[in-house]
Amino acid sequence: MTIKIGPKGYVDMISSEVGPKRKVKIVGFTGLAAAGPVAGPHFPHNNSKRGLKAVIDMTWGLNSTAYFSDSGSDTGNIHLSQIDTGAGGNFDGHTMWAVITDTGT
Repeated sequence: MTIKIGPKGYVDMISSEVGPKRKVKIVGFTGLAAAGPVAGPHFPHNNSKRGLKAVIDMTWGLNSTAYFSDSGSDTGNIHLSQIDTGAGGNFDGHTMWAVITDTGT
């Protein structure tokens, strides 16, 4: 496995032990107090093979994927949006991880 730590707050993980090779990117961001777009120049752009797979609330260690979506209308760009504030109140200031994968298509 190869791990690349990026200068803009992300980690690329690549496994050559399985085929076909797929890249997984983990992008850290701060949760919002209300629904809205998540600012992040470190989200992948101009790559039609990327897709949002999961969002993890690292503050509470919970899968929070249902509260987020990839609202991008242009192919290949991840436009992460928080669509709800969550069952626990909100994600304001929480450390969040977005898991983005190479879909192969």
